[in-house]
Amino acid sequence: MDEFKNSPSDFDYDLISPKSIELFYKYYFFDRADEMVYPISAEKIGRDGDMLSLLSTNEISIEAYKRTNARKLPSLLLRQSFKSASEAFRAIDAPTEGIIVPYGEIGEQIIAGLCASFEIEKQYDLLRKAQRYSVNVFPNIIQRLKENKCIYEIQEGSGIMYLDDQYYSKEFGLSTDEVEPMKFRNI
Repeated sequence: MDEFKNSPSDFDYDLISPKSIELFYKYYFFDRADEMVYPISAEKIGRDGDMLSLLSTNEISIEAYKRTNARKLPSLLLRQSFKSASEAFRAIDAPTEGIIVPYGEIGEQIIAGLCASFEIEKQYDLLRKAQRYSVNVFPNIIQRLKENKCIYEIQEGSGIMYLDDQYYSKEFGLSTDEVEPMKFRNI
């Protein structure tokens, strides 16, 4: 704004001219590129790094894996550190954790599919769909759900949790108490 005020002719006398907008992006993005990768301290993920790396090439983690596994590359197709990134970043600073709920037949199918699938492409597709069937829950509620043994990990070590359908009501959603009878399914 000061540059425009001091020399409007440099901007064709138009605050929203292409020259003005180009300068804005230069100042906002390019001159702050080191901030735009969202630096993360070792306190949060065990080493210094950045969000861009965790969600893209993840080279530091790949190299660490190779050092401890005879220089072999990980067999995983997706090598990003989604869990570390989610633990380090909070778009909304609330200490909540997402849980997939059995909302309707589709929610139940997504949970069943995630529990049974070991194919990366299928898991990725199901996780994308699961976002619509997830609720964010505060730590005290998570603790009560764990005490009631009604949340489970999709697959061991995944960190992705789902809610037992007996603790989900069609009328009001998640409950820390049993609200639905146990369902019996034909296998």
